[in-house]
Amino acid sequence: MKKIIKLSALIGLSVLGTNAMASTMECYVDTPAYDEFRSRTCFAMIYGQRYTTAVFRIVEDKAIASVLWGGAAAGKCTDNGNYCSFTIRSMSAYSVSATVLYEDGTYGTASAVASFEDGR
Repeated sequence: MKKIIKLSALIGLSVLGTNAMASTMECYVDTPAYDEFRSRTCFAMIYGQRYTTAVFRIVEDKAIASVLWGGAAAGKCTDNGNYCSFTIRSMSAYSVSATVLYEDGTYGTASAVASFEDGR
């Protein structure tokens, strides 16, 4: 009986281990300059501007079936795209999370924070 319990526990842990993979989310805050994606955190200083756009993307080597956007992106981004963008306000931090569903049946999670200051 102990062998069956141990075997069941090992199988359960291996299934959970393959399902919870880490994904990477990158972002940038749109400025008049050339913007580059940064991993997990993006920040900009845009003098005199109260609003701008934050752009997020999921970077992954595996084939992605869909992305479920959450946090500040919930309701603003479609659940079938690897990219998400929406308007943000200066002097506030916008935390975005995502659950990434892969075509092989596994999933991963990722998050990033975008913010900017207007020079006040």
